[in-house]
Amino acid sequence: MDCLAYARNVESMKLWGVLMIDPPKWDAFKKLHTLEIVGARLKDSALTSALKGCPNLKTLVLLGCEGNQKVSIDLPHLERCKMAFHGQGNCSFSLNSPKIEDLEVHGCSWIGVPHSKCLKNLTISNEAGRVYMVDFGELTALESLTIRGVQWCWDAISTIINLASEVKHLFMKVEFTGDIGS
Repeated sequence: MDCLAYARNVESMKLWGVLMIDPPKWDAFKKLHTLEIVGARLKDSALTSALKGCPNLKTLVLLGCEGNQKVSIDLPHLERCKMAFHGQGNCSFSLNSPKIEDLEVHGCSWIGVPHSKCLKNLTISNEAGRVYMVDFGELTALESLTIRGVQWCWDAISTIINLASEVKHLFMKVEFTGDIGS
């Protein structure tokens, strides 16, 4: 993975089936606007380090990734983000990106997005585990909300519906709901 640092002028990068256990030794891909990682085995520290080397990302896609427990993303220019994690569905996800407009999160139990004022489209799904907590800032621009999963806590459903009270399109498919203790 370290050899990718030689491609300093890359604007779009797609990595399939990579193993990213150790943080890559990347300086900064200042021109990189789109990063897609599919079917990767990642450690949280390696992912965090890799994303720090991509400060100007506008689009981030992580599909079918495994090995994550706590994903924290801090990208000031990110507008579109799609996360789909494999595993037990107990990953926590936090996003600090004030320009985020489109967000899809699959396979996480704890989701925090404090800067969500620009968010227009939001999908939260967890087929393998339970969604315990969602913590968003304002959702005043939200046009479309999709929540799906096998289990959602009532508090999480109440929180997201309350914050998205002005949403125009709502799709909800939750098979079981309950409290954190049940």
